[in-house]
Order: sequence, then structure tokens, then C-alpha cells
Amino acid sequence: MSANNMINLKNILNKSDSQFATWRMLNIVISGILLAVLIFFIFFIYRNINTALINTATALEIKSKTTFDTLDLKKYDAARLIIENKKNLPTINQSMRNMFNYETPTTTTNSSATQ
Repeated sequence: MSANNMINLKNILNKSDSQFATWRMLNIVISGILLAVLIFFIFFIYRNINTALINTATALEIKSKTTFDTLDLKKYDAARLIIENKKNLPTINQSMRNMFNYETPTTTTNSSATQ
């Protein structure tokens, strides 16, 4: 395109039939808005359809690759014993000293100053 064929807003507004200049500008603005809405709509549809297709492809790939892992029975038995030992905790002797009890000791003997 040459520079003479390009749309120049000054030439649109300065034409002799200026009664239609506002209509021309309104037509350009509305066409621009419609074009922007169309581009946004196409992008929105593309993005949502593409996301759905990718999620479907991922789900199909995961379903097709399901395999069974071999178990190490020694480790399984060791883990089972650890869990059973956690459930059967040893009983705590109640006669043990409570190390969180910070009461001040009281004496029952007479001091030498009072005698």
C-alpha cells in the first residue's frame, strides 16, 4: 500500500461533506469494537476448547499407562510391624517423678533460728 491510499483521519474529517464525518468516525469506531470483540471471542473459544482437549488427552494417557508395581515384601512387613508397634504403646509407670511439676518443696523441720 502506498502512503496515498492509507486512511488518514484528518482527510476524513476535512472533506467537503462534513455532515457525514461524524458518521464515518462512528463507523470506524464501531467496526474497531466489533473486530476487537471478534478477536476476543475467537481467543476465548480457542483457549477453552484447547484446554478441554489437553485435559482429555492427559486423562487418556494416564489411563493407558496404568501398571502394577512389584512390592518388596520385606519392607512391607517392616512397615506393618512399625505401625503395629505404634498402636501398642507401652504403659507409663505412674510412680515416676513428674518432671513438669515445679512446686517449691516444703520442709517440716524446725529451723535453728526459732528455737
